[in-house]
Amino acid sequence: MKKRYSEQYLTDIIKQQLFTDENVSEEAASFPLEHPVFGYLKKENVDERQTNCILDVEEHGLLVVLFSGLKKDKILEHFYFRFADMQGIKIKDKKFSVYITLQFTNGMNYEFQLEKRKMKGFPNQNKNLSYAISMMEKQDLHNMSNRSYRKRVLYDKLFSFIYVITLVAFELLALRILFNFHQDSALFFILLVIISIFVAVLHLIILFLAWTYIDKLINRKFYKAYNQIVAEHKEKNDAEEFLERFNNLPYKPKGKQAKNAFYISKSTALYENNRLEEALACLDEVQISTKQIYELVEKQKKMIEGDGHHQD
Repeated sequence: MKKRYSEQYLTDIIKQQLFTDENVSEEAASFPLEHPVFGYLKKENVDERQTNCILDVEEHGLLVVLFSGLKKDKILEHFYFRFADMQGIKIKDKKFSVYITLQFTNGMNYEFQLEKRKMKGFPNQNKNLSYAISMMEKQDLHNMSNRSYRKRVLYDKLFSFIYVITLVAFELLALRILFNFHQDSALFFILLVIISIFVAVLHLIILFLAWTYIDKLINRKFYKAYNQIVAEHKEKNDAEEFLERFNNLPYKPKGKQAKNAFYISKSTALYENNRLEEALACLDEVQISTKQIYELVEKQKKMIEGDGHHQD
């Protein structure tokens, strides 16, 4: 780390780049940023990240700011996590680091590694870390079991298993063909490397297309009825009919992608009929697997909750 990279320097970057951004939420833009802690985002759901971050805690939630690297003066992305959206906080105090796992009610799961050692440029690391831990413990959130997250882990394991098995099969087939047609020692290893890389890329494309095709095949009747309902609603803009047709949809969605499309659209239909609590409950059924889905759900939640506050 360069000497000029310090707690003060990074907080200044956050204030200059993040707090002045018009697209940043009010919660993030007004964050006090008085107890910043240096660490790493290790996992986002089941995906390894190992990304440098600054984390801070206040009464209602956490602000996490990711950096593309401490050698760059650029923020990669940021998150504001509300305690109200969490069901569990797991804290593991190790010799050199504290590991914190946040489990959200919607299935999202984040794991952080926060440094305990006092680093040059971060003189308040230990004090700020103690404050962050005390604020998180104060929330008394201990439920780390989440059905949506378990499904995501199982889905990821299944996909990884299928990926490895089919990749080995593709590579063995390619090697067999290569051995049968060419065994010249000088050229063989060059062809071996080229073909192995080509087969790995081709396999990934084929697997992705096959996975997408299977999802569409299984849900073909659902997608046909779903797309018709959405298209006709755009033309008629009849909220009551929109919701009624969703309630009477003859085909059930199967698989994560189809179910997510159903629950997000049904939430919209409920919202348009001023059934706000049911609309929010519908969003809780969405399986959050990507940041895009997370942001879409959060945006819709804020819209629904905003209307609820106006009515109050």
